[in-house]
Amino acid sequence: MIAAEEPTAIVINGSSGAPCALTIDYGDSARVNNVVNDTSSFPLKLSHTYAKTADVVVRVTGAADGSMPACEGMVDASVHISPAGSKIETITLSTGCPDGWRLAGAVYADKSFMCSPIPDASAPTNLIHCIDGMKYYVKDGQIGCRHPLAPAPQPEKFAKAKTPKGKVSAPGKSKNPSMPLTKTAPAGKAPAKSPAESAAAPRQDKGAKKGSAAAQ
Repeated sequence: MIAAEEPTAIVINGSSGAPCALTIDYGDSARVNNVVNDTSSFPLKLSHTYAKTADVVVRVTGAADGSMPACEGMVDASVHISPAGSKIETITLSTGCPDGWRLAGAVYADKSFMCSPIPDASAPTNLIHCIDGMKYYVKDGQIGCRHPLAPAPQPEKFAKAKTPKGKVSAPGKSKNPSMPLTKTAPAGKAPAKSPAESAAAPRQDKGAKKGSAAAQ
C-alpha cells in the first residue's frame, strides 16, 4: 500500500554483470527505460508519483535500448494506491533494504533477507513489500522478507483393526483340525462294532455246541 500524490520509492535489485538495459512499467501507463552499468548499478532506486487511487502491477523487464542488450529476467510487484495522505511504504522488487537500513548477512538461496538499521541514520518506518510468496517481518529490531514457516508434519493415522467376533462351531466339527472328534460310548455299553468287524468275528454253530456236549 502506498499513497497517491506522494513520491514513492521503488528499489530494483538484481545481480551485477555486463551493462544492460531494462524497462520499468509503473502500471499507470507510465514507462521509463534505465541502463545498468558501473555508474548505475543494482540496487536501482527510482521514484514515481501515482495520481489517484488504484491497484496496479509494477513490472521490470529486460529491454534492449539501442546498442545496449536487454537485461535478463523479469519481476512483478502488486501495488495498492491509497488516497492521498495515507502512509507511504517502500516497494521492493526482488530483494533490498529501504533507506536507513542495510543488508544483514547475505541474501539466501530462497531470496529471503534481513535488514539492520544503519547507526545514526533516521531509518523510516516504511514496510517492505515482499515478493515470491515471502512475508514481511520484524524481529529484534531487524526487518526483512522470508517465506512462511511450513506447517509441522502430522503423524499418520491408521484405522484400528477390529477384533473379529467369536463364531460358534457347527456340531460335529472340531475347532482344532489336528484333533479329530471321536464319539464316546454311553457308560455300561460297549462301543458299536463296524460292519467290517462284525464280518470278521467267527460265527458259533448251535449244532456244534450240542454235539460237543453229548461227547463229554
